[in-house]
Amino acid sequence: MTELRFLVSLITQDNDYQMEQAAAAKSAAAELGVEAQIVYAGDDPISQTTQVLKAIQEIKEQGEGTSQSPEAQDFGGELAHYYRFSEILHGQKFIQVSGKWDYKGEPIPFPEAYPFTPIPEGGYPNPPNAASQALQDFDREFAGLLTNLDRAWATGSQGDLGKAVGAMLKLQSLANKLMQITRADQTGVYGPDFRSAQRDASEAVN
Repeated sequence: MTELRFLVSLITQDNDYQMEQAAAAKSAAAELGVEAQIVYAGDDPISQTTQVLKAIQEIKEQGEGTSQSPEAQDFGGELAHYYRFSEILHGQKFIQVSGKWDYKGEPIPFPEAYPFTPIPEGGYPNPPNAASQALQDFDREFAGLLTNLDRAWATGSQGDLGKAVGAMLKLQSLANKLMQITRADQTGVYGPDFRSAQRDASEAVN
């Protein structure tokens, strides 16, 4: 899996506050195991806007390709994400045939998936202890993610944003753990229900 990379565009490196922001971004990236690319605009707002737009264009290219090709040329010529997911849908590699792109390459088997079924309205009724604990662990982390995002949005805190990203990455393992537990009614597996920890506590008291 490609390492996550974040772009931080700062107006100048001749400013103590901006340098502290750069240091905080690098520290948060190291803690989360991601890459932080710091760029400076040389005190030129127009250059800063250009830097950000260039980064957005690269993200778009990696996700969708270009108008000339489905390949992301700036990322080693690999297929853009849209076409890689589409290969799974069509069950075949997307290749060039007589100068045209088509889904006529090697077969791609559909990946294994958890037998996840719809969540009952209001959440799972009386889940077993293991599932109940896994649900609470996920919901607690998810609530923390939302809280830190709210704080980061309100205050511009890089620390709270870093905590939110860390929580987001942790949710994957918590969800995988939950989806390995078979539902009590044998209709599939449990999955995140995104319930409020506060609401669960209130219902427990009542």
